[in-house]
This record gives sequence, C-alpha cells and structure tokens, in this order.
Amino acid sequence: VSEKWSYVNYLDTGSITENSVSEIQHLVIGRDTLPSRARRKVVVDDILYSTVRPNQRHYGIVKDVVPNMLVSTGFAVIRVDKAKADADYLYYYLTQNAIVDGLHAIGEQSVSAYPSIKPSDIESLEMLLPSLPEQVEIGRSLKALDDKIANNTKINHHLEQMAKAIFKSWFVNFEPFGAVMPDDWQEGTIADTCSLIFNGGTPRRNEPTFWEGTIPWLTSGEVRQAIIVKPDSCISEAGLKGSSAKWVPSLSTVVALYGATAGQVSMVATPLTTNQAITA
Repeated sequence: VSEKWSYVNYLDTGSITENSVSEIQHLVIGRDTLPSRARRKVVVDDILYSTVRPNQRHYGIVKDVVPNMLVSTGFAVIRVDKAKADADYLYYYLTQNAIVDGLHAIGEQSVSAYPSIKPSDIESLEMLLPSLPEQVEIGRSLKALDDKIANNTKINHHLEQMAKAIFKSWFVNFEPFGAVMPDDWQEGTIADTCSLIFNGGTPRRNEPTFWEGTIPWLTSGEVRQAIIVKPDSCISEAGLKGSSAKWVPSLSTVVALYGATAGQVSMVATPLTTNQAITA
C-alpha cells in the first residue's frame, strides 16, 4: 500500500466465518509487524472468499469499511458489477452448501499441501441470473433473515448471561438475604436433589446398523448452548441396546466431562441419548 498510514486495521482469513467477524487486528506502523498478506483494499459490498479449505467457510460480504482497512491476499475479493448483479444475491449464491462443497472438491485436487482454490475457480462457476430487481429482492429478503437470526442470537446470549448472573447472586452469594443462608434452606449435595445421575455411551463405529437411526445422540462437543433441542447425530435401537448409551429425559441437565467443552452445562429440551463424555 502506498498510503502513509500510521496504522492498519487488518482482517485475516481465519477471522471471518460465515460473515461473522471475530477479530480485526489494529496494527500500528513502526510498532507492530504488518503481515506480508495485508495488502488488499476493499469497498462496501465486496465479497471475501478464502481460497484455502473452502469447507471451513471463511467468507463474508463487506458492509462496513473501517478506516485504513486491509484484508489478506488469502481472500478472493469479488467485486460485483452492479449493473448486472446484486452483491447480496451473489453472496448467498456463492455460499450455498452445493457451491462450497464443489469448490472444496476442486481444492482437494490442488497440488498444494492443503485444499486450495484459485480466483479463476470462482470465476468459472456458471449460474442463471434472474432479473436485477428480482435479485435485489431475493438478496434483501435473505439478508433480513440473517440479520434477524444474528439479533436473536445476541438476545439469547444476553438473556443467558443475565440468568447466570441472577442465579449466582441469589443462590450462590445469597445476595437478597445477605451472607446468611435463610432458615428454611437445607444443605445437601447434588445427588440429594436428583433421581438419576449417569454417563452415556458410544455404539461401535464399525457397526453400521448401530448408526443413522432415529434416536437422538448427543456428544460432549455439542454441550455449548443453554438449551439443546436437536443433536447432530442419531443412533439406532440396536445401537442403544448394544452400548452403554441411555435415554436422558427431557428437562434434564447435562454436563460435559472432558474435551474442549469440559465443564459446560446445558438443559435438554427433548429426550435423547449421550456419549460417555457427558453426565446427565
């Protein structure tokens, strides 16, 4: 960059996933080392698409350009001709599962050490375009849904944090009552309050009949949100009988015992089974 900037706001490929930015690095020139890939300027409505491992979904569309912003040359930057196409429409087209999977399949055949694509792989994609007004309407509708989902996620996060703070205030610190436990409260253990406390289990992976059934099966890595409605995997009736997996009733509390989510706590909204890294 030829500008005499005193600082740079830099977006790396790993800092954006499905249009959600986790970090923009603020780098002061002369104090911080500017990454060699921090070379590309962007404008509003540019689509950023990481050329490495497309299935990791490091992509997004620029809606706000912060001062002195640069992005990594690891992105393919797609600038839409607005006389022909709508940027939001093209963004949602390029981020469909079928397109992402197709680009990743191309990347897996590359000669590099990891799956990678070239900007020309995106350029060569064929598509049918509706009229520009239709594109605008489709893009606007999909963006409105994404914005609503993002807003609901923020609201749920705030409510969860409030609930945890209130619980700690009332039932750990006894703040409504001072530092003294109320007379009608009784001391006990968790076991005193529960009818069942048990771990789950994992059916044998090499037995196909144990999997892809209709019984929801929860892994410890999924114990992240406050309430779990539907796990990612299912086991069969044979898998349930052939392992130590057990039914967990709805409204039970589950705790991840080890792994990346160790100590995380959730409530299950529906009956399900779990792996052995979870106590219900």
